[in-house]
Amino acid sequence: MLYREFSPKEPRCNDFHRTLVHLPFRGILTTNYDTVLEAALSERDPKHAYDNSLIIDEGAGQRVSEFLLSLDFDKFPKRIAHLHGCFHPPQSIVLCHDDYARAYGCLLYTSPSPRDLST
Repeated sequence: MLYREFSPKEPRCNDFHRTLVHLPFRGILTTNYDTVLEAALSERDPKHAYDNSLIIDEGAGQRVSEFLLSLDFDKFPKRIAHLHGCFHPPQSIVLCHDDYARAYGCLLYTSPSPRDLST
């Protein structure tokens, strides 16, 4: 279902997406699962079309570092960072508490139960 819903369609992007990637930002963060911004960025910068996406997950340390460095230095290409994963690979999708813990390696705050408050 995720692939069917978020996989590339034709046209792959529109003028809104092209305008967005032309803004003077060095990187773009998104919670979208699709690759429409990558398509627009590929049109703008074909030289880096193969490497303009970043999926935040437990194995992305080096690429996260490059993304952050690219915000200050032109050495690295502009990338689209998917904070909640991407349609492909589907295991990168972040939807629930356990997904956040897996992707970001942290335990999220959970509110105490009413029973815990009574003690």
